[in-house]
Amino acid sequence: MLDKDDLGDSHARNVILMIRDGMGLSHETMARIERADWNLSRYSETQLQMDSMEHTGFLRTFSANSFVTDSAPASTAMATARKTNICSENLRAVDINALQRN
Repeated sequence: MLDKDDLGDSHARNVILMIRDGMGLSHETMARIERADWNLSRYSETQLQMDSMEHTGFLRTFSANSFVTDSAPASTAMATARKTNICSENLRAVDINALQRN
């Protein structure tokens, strides 16, 4: 594995984006509890591999027609910055409404 100092002034050529679909903070907490073997004294020291990542983020999405979303409209929102209806991938809500009227 390369160290940042090995790269000098060069820039990254590629970026790997990992999307933890459906995974929230409660899932991370449960993974830490499991990794600590349900031992409260070990829990505070327990680290997951994702904890060592240099950059992380959190994104909250919802569908155009629902408070709760599924993978298709969530990924469309992340890729295009447009909301879609639940169970729809890469179709804008206005396009879906027009299709339903015809």
